[in-house]
Amino acid sequence: MTTVGTEQQSLAWNTELTKSLLFTAAVAEFTEYGLAGARMDRIAATASVNKERIYQYFGNKEALFDKVLAAKQEQLDKELYRLCTDGHLSVEELAGGVFDFYAADPGNARFWFWAALEKGSATRLTGLENTKAVLASLQETAGLSENAARELLLTLMTLCSASTALPQLEALIPDSSASRVHSRRKHIVEAVTLLAAAASQ
Repeated sequence: MTTVGTEQQSLAWNTELTKSLLFTAAVAEFTEYGLAGARMDRIAATASVNKERIYQYFGNKEALFDKVLAAKQEQLDKELYRLCTDGHLSVEELAGGVFDFYAADPGNARFWFWAALEKGSATRLTGLENTKAVLASLQETAGLSENAARELLLTLMTLCSASTALPQLEALIPDSSASRVHSRRKHIVEAVTLLAAAASQ
């Protein structure tokens, strides 16, 4: 029996591990190719699991994509919670934290861009309770109205996600060294801080 065959036989007795391997492979596949370009056989091959297991555990390709989407939503919500645990989140801390979140794994932003292109309004974030805590903190620490806090957070997330999901834009900048990341972070933090100051007046 081949190594892959042995692994598949072993995984058949470990449902949770099999699901985890398939899900991890699916995240990578959807991030790289989007929903339309993703291939179930490639996901199965990456996970070294029989393709039929995907349908058994997750349903069809779109259902699997939706499960990844829900997981990405939860991941973002947890990050907002982490940034806002003390209840007094400054604009600078929020801007730097969101930038670091996307910079640490550019695939997060890339996945959201694919989702927006292929599923449109169906990708609308739902159930992100920690967003409310961030907005409340911005209102308190930056003196913003509820609407101004909402617009500031959306602007920040747009800047940070686009910065990592569209690396080809770096070709427009002569200096594409590693220091560009630090420079980009600094300028986004400064820009958002200035926006917050203007909105609070």
